[in-house]
Amino acid sequence: MKKKSLIIKTLGVFFYKSKGSVLNNYNSLISPTEIKLRNTNSTKIEQLISGLSPWKYRGEINRYGGAGDGSYILPTDIVNKESFLVSGGLGDNNNFEIQLARSGVKGFQIDNSITKPPKNHKNLNFVSKTLGALDDKASISLKTLINSVSINKAVIVKLDIEGGEIEALRSLPKSVLQKITCLSMELHSISSLHDNNKILEMLNRLNSSGFRSIYLQANNGCLTYTMSGHLIPDNMEVTFVKKNRVTKPTLKEIRRIKMLQSKNKSDSTLVNIDHFLFYNV
Repeated sequence: MKKKSLIIKTLGVFFYKSKGSVLNNYNSLISPTEIKLRNTNSTKIEQLISGLSPWKYRGEINRYGGAGDGSYILPTDIVNKESFLVSGGLGDNNNFEIQLARSGVKGFQIDNSITKPPKNHKNLNFVSKTLGALDDKASISLKTLINSVSINKAVIVKLDIEGGEIEALRSLPKSVLQKITCLSMELHSISSLHDNNKILEMLNRLNSSGFRSIYLQANNGCLTYTMSGHLIPDNMEVTFVKKNRVTKPTLKEIRRIKMLQSKNKSDSTLVNIDHFLFYNV
């Protein structure tokens, strides 16, 4: 039996090595994809960490929408009737949107995968379309929604649109982007950074438009990768505000951010992203 197992293991090694896999120092096979990710340009990873690492918000921040997947961090001083919400991506959970609506926030909920929201509120209008960069029969652009908001309202944008957030934000003119007061989103497929610069272009556009991160956590229900020697979660939750509302973070602020972390997957441990969190300290 042992001899048979050894033969199968040996044949398996030769098969996977023929596909480009290699054995590491511990005789474990590493796939070609993992090799490529590990060799991602270090400058890209440095720019990613710099673009996402949080600053201290000049005020209080808190989690809205309960705990777990579908909840997000916002500054508490904008959750009121003077704000307007543009929220892309609901699925079967709009507790975040409902909590804001109960605090007086009015807004839009957009999701192409459902025909009605899980819960209704008089302050929220629902649009069954794809939120992105275009306006057509099946889609509505972030630009159109933001431009429809009254100029005396603070604009809160929440995006959880499975990677569509990258194009939606990259396509926004800076004049429209600067109308956003707070942007909270689930940033997807960060490992794609190895193949293209779209995420960095989006982060650079946010940065040049005056936005800075005030909160960051990894989605603990998704994969993580080693890229250029750094642990990089494939999905991360991040909140941005205007740079005039932030200052240099202290250790106390980073501890506060870590306390606000919430598990997307309840039975999995949180992902350690201290290399992001302490970058600006």
